[in-house]
Amino acid sequence: MKLKINEAKIFEFEMDTSGCSWKELEGHFRLTLDGVEYGFPVKIDEGIIRAEIPVFKDIVNEAVKSSLYKHKEVTVPARLDLIANGEAYVSPWKGDIDIEIPVSVKVMEEKAIDKIKKVSVVDPDVQEYVDKTKEKKKSRLLESLDTLDGGKSDKKKNVEEKQELKDKEIRKVKKSKFSKILS
Repeated sequence: MKLKINEAKIFEFEMDTSGCSWKELEGHFRLTLDGVEYGFPVKIDEGIIRAEIPVFKDIVNEAVKSSLYKHKEVTVPARLDLIANGEAYVSPWKGDIDIEIPVSVKVMEEKAIDKIKKVSVVDPDVQEYVDKTKEKKKSRLLESLDTLDGGKSDKKKNVEEKQELKDKEIRKVKKSKFSKILS
């Protein structure tokens, strides 16, 4: 017999009585899980016993739920207990119930996700020194190119490209140092 944790279920048992009328019977369907017994009253009609189990996840506490959710299925002992005429106690059925834990995903709240902006934190004195040094080197290179005869524009372009590569390398070094500081 199976019970899905997120659905109500009705278990039906056929019965044949002797020694009392079905009208004189009352009882419970019981499940035992983690040392706790859960009892559900049964409805008895002529020839049929019905145990109505509500949504099981709504009944058990959070600790039991988290224990259950670690598995896809849990087998628990169960039994049908009946009392006849308020005197005679019998358990006409005992067995195991497989509690299935289906995979489900719910979106609890809709939220807009903002893009994360990259932020670098650098000591202002270090940043100022790096910026000044770059500017000085760049201006010296450009001045020396201007004084050269012939091919000024090509050499100037090559120097600017080399400076851009150096700037990229400096940024890489800063990022790696920054990430080491954070970790």
